[in-house]
Amino acid sequence: MGNKKLARVNRSADATTAPDALVKGLFETIERELIPRLLLAHRARARSDSRDGRPLPSSDEIASLAALALAQDVAGGLESVATVLKEGLSLESVLLHFIAPAARLLGDYWEADRNTYTEVTAGMTALQAVVRTLGAKVAPSVIPTRGQVLLTTAPGEQHTLGLSMFHELLVKAGWSVELAPGLGHAEIVEAVSNGEVEMVGFTVSNPRLLEPLAQVVAAIKKQSLLPSVLVLVGGSVDLSEFAEANDVTVLTDLLAAVAALDTHVENR
Repeated sequence: MGNKKLARVNRSADATTAPDALVKGLFETIERELIPRLLLAHRARARSDSRDGRPLPSSDEIASLAALALAQDVAGGLESVATVLKEGLSLESVLLHFIAPAARLLGDYWEADRNTYTEVTAGMTALQAVVRTLGAKVAPSVIPTRGQVLLTTAPGEQHTLGLSMFHELLVKAGWSVELAPGLGHAEIVEAVSNGEVEMVGFTVSNPRLLEPLAQVVAAIKKQSLLPSVLVLVGGSVDLSEFAEANDVTVLTDLLAAVAALDTHVENR
């Protein structure tokens, strides 16, 4: 931790929540709550509305949106979003590949001591306002349930980034999803023992948790009454070797993972 950041943390030692947690909470509000709801509403439209007519935003465009957020320029942020929408970028891509990366970049700025806690939280709040403004113009839809899915963290894992978005995408695709981060080994096995859970998705960001996660995966495959239960793993670490050794699928793209579940069920 840099000296500047350490000083900021020390100055906030009397706060009820540490600055790191507050920055993370603001970011997760954007990526786990606001964006998923708007994404669901967008996906209720015709499939053609999800096709991009221009390339995904570049790193410079994402940095520009982050700069507007840091300046608390909500109008400028909305104008930037409106511009890429007019150029043919789908609303889905605006959410997943423009606003979310800009929020993530603000978090990186905090971690790198590039911006202060106050600046980053103000930027996150501005991005929230952009997403809320977009969301006010879109109405959600409801579709029937197709089967059960469990989304959780690897035992011991504290980070839940992405789980909520995956949850919302699966719900939109018609699945009944239990989002339950923090489950222990026994709880996870019990949850899949009825044979009704089609897929279990884990997030993991700490390599030290891979060994206990492997034990959970083995127990799932042994105890589930559904031999074809699909296990997906995703996170900020390289999971390719883990996936091969434990016969699981690496979750690298949320939309592709939803499609993979559909294919898996159709082919079993």
